[in-house]
This record gives sequence, C-alpha cells and structure tokens, in this order.
Amino acid sequence: MQQGYWHRFFFAFTFILNPAMDLQGGSWIWSASLRYYFMVPLLFRSNV
Repeated sequence: MQQGYWHRFFFAFTFILNPAMDLQGGSWIWSASLRYYFMVPLLFRSNV
C-alpha cells in the first residue's frame, strides 16, 4: 500500500516539474521523458 503512495508522489511530482521547466525554457523532450525516468525504477521494483 505504501509503495503505491510513492508511485503516485513521483508521478505527480513530474507534473509539477514539467511546467516549471517549460517556464525556464527547457526542452519539451526532456520534460516529457522525465516522467518515465522516475517511473521505470518503481515499475521494476513492483514486479520483482
């Protein structure tokens, strides 16, 4: 149960970072892939 909260936290955190990076002039490719960089380790941990 607690692991699900961490998944939600990191996934929601990327939605906060994306607009902040957009305002700073960051690349849309990096902001779009950031969500997956955060979620991949958590996904593999869930399935092990």
